[in-house]
Amino acid sequence: GTVMGALVVLGLIILLFDAYSAGQGGLGGGFLVRLGAMSGGAEQAQTYTAGGYGAAPATTASFAVPEPERVAVVPAPTPPPPPPPPPPPPPTTTMAPKKKEKYGFYMHVFRNPEAVIYQVRQVKKFFPGAPIYIMSDGGQDYTKLCEVEGCMFTLCPPANDRWHPWPFFKRIWDAAKALEVEYVIMLEPDNTIHGPITRPPTGDAGGLYVKDRGFNSRDYVDMLAQKHKPGFKWTNWAMKAGLAGGSYYRREAILDAFSDDSVMAIDWNYLGKTASQEIYSSDFAMQYALAAKGYNIEPWEDSAQMGEDKDIPVSGHNDSAFRHYCGCYPGGKPTYRMKVAPEDKGLFSNAPELYRRLSSNNCQLCYNRSRYIELYGSSRCTVDREFIYTDFLMNIHHKDALQPGGCSKLTWLCPPDSVYKPIPLSESYQR
Repeated sequence: GTVMGALVVLGLIILLFDAYSAGQGGLGGGFLVRLGAMSGGAEQAQTYTAGGYGAAPATTASFAVPEPERVAVVPAPTPPPPPPPPPPPPPTTTMAPKKKEKYGFYMHVFRNPEAVIYQVRQVKKFFPGAPIYIMSDGGQDYTKLCEVEGCMFTLCPPANDRWHPWPFFKRIWDAAKALEVEYVIMLEPDNTIHGPITRPPTGDAGGLYVKDRGFNSRDYVDMLAQKHKPGFKWTNWAMKAGLAGGSYYRREAILDAFSDDSVMAIDWNYLGKTASQEIYSSDFAMQYALAAKGYNIEPWEDSAQMGEDKDIPVSGHNDSAFRHYCGCYPGGKPTYRMKVAPEDKGLFSNAPELYRRLSSNNCQLCYNRSRYIELYGSSRCTVDREFIYTDFLMNIHHKDALQPGGCSKLTWLCPPDSVYKPIPLSESYQR
């Protein structure tokens, strides 16, 4: 009786605790209490619920408390990580721009690969970093050479441009456009290179000193120049500069004086009438074109002219950077005596067959832009407008071209089955 009484009291205490816990969200259901009593040596269990209790047949008694309603707990979102700290400010020092080279080289070539290869390597030796632009007038193709040596190359249609200023000017203009330098040095295959420039340019253009050189039509050239530079005079000193290989040109002067507009503003028919046909050669024509825009031309002592003495130059100095040779030089021009090394024979190739067939033409006063386009398919490497010779010049130099069949030997000037149609002298700008 005492034991049963204690159990009843204990059950009531548990019921009260469970009820309190359920109300407080505490222990809740599923809380089992095992109650045991010994009666006659056997374990007897009772099952208690919220409504009371009763005897259970099992030997083990459990007390089950109902579970409270389960509530899903959604965790709070994880806050994003803090932003990274800003990068440190850049250094206050400014990177210097890439150095602009003072000199670039325009190589006006045809064949003579031994000379071309020699010149490229000499330029790289004495002017490291200086850009090089090679133009072949329908001669050999130096694409591979430039791939190996790091230069620029263009193969133009053959035009014998040393005697036809219109394609000549366009080609050196294209080179100057590509060479972003202060001065362009023009080289021809008969130049040798002996060191860096030690007598820097002081004019807009300069070349070999030629003692007795002069030019006609000075008044006409001064008139053109004074439209751009009032008071300009084309001086005797300027005329003594031979603008052959080994000459220099301020890049801006080339881009101005040798542009299509500037070249075509000169009356080349008038100049041809008042002077010899030599005015159409490149070294004469450049003098006229530069002076007509008011540029300063002068002899350059870092370019030497070699004559009949093997060691002493006619003009310039023994230590001049560049040398130019006359045909009278003992043994012949040095670069023309060079040989292509066996390992260099893959650095050049022949031009297309059409170029090879027409490049042997050494005709002078044979330029015709329309015929140029007809032969080569475009006006690439020449000016953008026509030039037509006067009947005065044709009657002196190519009278046959004015007669049927006369063009058969003047392929560049006119088609073989046609005649050349000059303009009357009266239509020239000057009388």
